[in-house]
Amino acid sequence: GTCAAAGQAAGTAAHLCLKYNVSPRQITKDHIKELQKILLKNDQTLMGYREKYDISNTQAFSNSIKKYQNAEYAYTLPLEKSRAIAFPVQDRLDSVKIKVKNLSPKVQVLTYKILTGDLPECYMPERETEAKNITIQPDYDDLIKLEINQQAGKDQKVYLMFLPNDNLALYYNSSEVTGIPSFTCYEKQPDPRDSRKFVLTRSYDNIAFDEVLPVSDIFNPQNVLSGYNRPHGLPNIWISDGKEDAKLEITMDEKFIEEIRLVFNTDLAEDIIYNRCSKLIKSYKLIVQGREGTKTIEVNNNYNRVNTHEIKMKADKITLIPLENYGSKDFEVFGVKIY
Repeated sequence: GTCAAAGQAAGTAAHLCLKYNVSPRQITKDHIKELQKILLKNDQTLMGYREKYDISNTQAFSNSIKKYQNAEYAYTLPLEKSRAIAFPVQDRLDSVKIKVKNLSPKVQVLTYKILTGDLPECYMPERETEAKNITIQPDYDDLIKLEINQQAGKDQKVYLMFLPNDNLALYYNSSEVTGIPSFTCYEKQPDPRDSRKFVLTRSYDNIAFDEVLPVSDIFNPQNVLSGYNRPHGLPNIWISDGKEDAKLEITMDEKFIEEIRLVFNTDLAEDIIYNRCSKLIKSYKLIVQGREGTKTIEVNNNYNRVNTHEIKMKADKITLIPLENYGSKDFEVFGVKIY
């Protein structure tokens, strides 16, 4: 948690103090960029900081890209309390479909609020832009289209908050799509000590949805070159659409590669006290190619979020072939860092 992150930063800063024979104060004045670079290379989170390295003329491709949906309608829960879902969007959210069940023989009204926020590093909506009602007919049990027509906030998200109605149930999936979390929530009273208007608590019950418009390739393989190691506004991750024959290819102008650092998803939102994270890639093959030849690295029984592989050759193509993970139906990669 926060204490571990602070300890890592303090220890790394102490190392630089010894290296340059300076006080901690001088580190912040003269060596802050080096400190940040070391922390990022060791998978530390620096809110809003994007690792910069040379990716000129570098492109990532894949034969498998996940659609923007979580359309497995596994179970229902009555809408006894407010529920919310965060949709990361590159520009705007026009509409989305969810599945609703009317538990009563009478007409019911589903009320949802559209929220936006400004903080890409977290899930904290700050404004209600509109509230809408949609009529649900007696015994209805099917998809409904929610009209949104909302520009994203500065945090590149649009939130939907569904108000309680015991006679209605939403459909859920126990598996969260990375970067699209669901929450229980409430609207709080004004408090000078706490500026939040809405309080969201992460939920393991994930609202199922489909047909997000406009269509977005939000899990594009180019995300692995973004410089982010985690969701920040957008998910910043490549996710395959299923596992069969999925692969990730990166092409570039030929250059000397010292090492490649792979960043996988260990999903801190998942309950993994007794098991490996289902989204973590367990086995994979990394192939590096250039005029000098080919280097192939195979890894089995991986349990690390970050793996660094020494390359030390000129190359113009990198291929990552995930072979197995710990249960998820898709493969997920945050970063392929080329140094």
